[in-house]
Amino acid sequence: MEIRNIRDDKVLITSDTMFAYIMQDEEVCKGTVERILGRKINKISFPEGHKEIRELLTDKSVILDVYFTDEEGVKYNVEMQRANVGNIPKRSRYYHSKIDSLKTKIGTPYNKLEKSYVIFICGFDLFKKDKPLYTFRKTCLEEPELILQDDQITIFVNLTSMELDSVDISLKNMILYMREEVLNDEFTRLLDSKVEEANIKDKAEGGDLMTLEEKINEELNQREEEVKAEERMNCLKKLVEYIQEGLLTKEAIMKKFDYTEEEINKFL
Repeated sequence: MEIRNIRDDKVLITSDTMFAYIMQDEEVCKGTVERILGRKINKISFPEGHKEIRELLTDKSVILDVYFTDEEGVKYNVEMQRANVGNIPKRSRYYHSKIDSLKTKIGTPYNKLEKSYVIFICGFDLFKKDKPLYTFRKTCLEEPELILQDDQITIFVNLTSMELDSVDISLKNMILYMREEVLNDEFTRLLDSKVEEANIKDKAEGGDLMTLEEKINEELNQREEEVKAEERMNCLKKLVEYIQEGLLTKEAIMKKFDYTEEEINKFL
């Protein structure tokens, strides 16, 4: 299933820029994360300066991540990820490290490190298991029931899942809105109204949000092409090993896998 990101007339919630923009609203931000975690959050706070997302600027410094803290000091980083660019698991590791480094002074006791959540809302199924949610915590290989209590949790929301009846109705409705713009409850109507307000404001101010979104689309497409090219070369490298082992011929690879003789000779 393809998740739509942008139309000729407006930017949708599944775009990075729009999502980051409307998540500056405390009610939207809190409500979104509550549905993913399946629990209430009483109060959240954004770091100073975060609300000025430098949104509508088309330079590389624009901040697209959503970062906040709840009333218990738990830290959250939330990101809309429309395309699989091949580095998301490693990025989650990096984000957790950055969260730990924020305002952590030298000499701080380890047990004072706050719990942290890194959440990716994905327009694709990263793990190909069709689950709406994938929640990760570190476990022991020898004792899978043994969880490392390091308080780092990573969650991937799969907007393309067809198993939405397995999650709470509020999360199901939010996923349906994000992928199909279906308004099934009060919260999805709130999301839609915020998206509409942002589009109206953007058009009145010259369409910079749309321009930034189109620029990011181009960069994503370029990155996807780079990933495909890298995967193609990795596959050829393995096929060439089969040639060297006498399991395949150069001609068979050229015929069945659409590689050129020049590409094959490069690895040989």
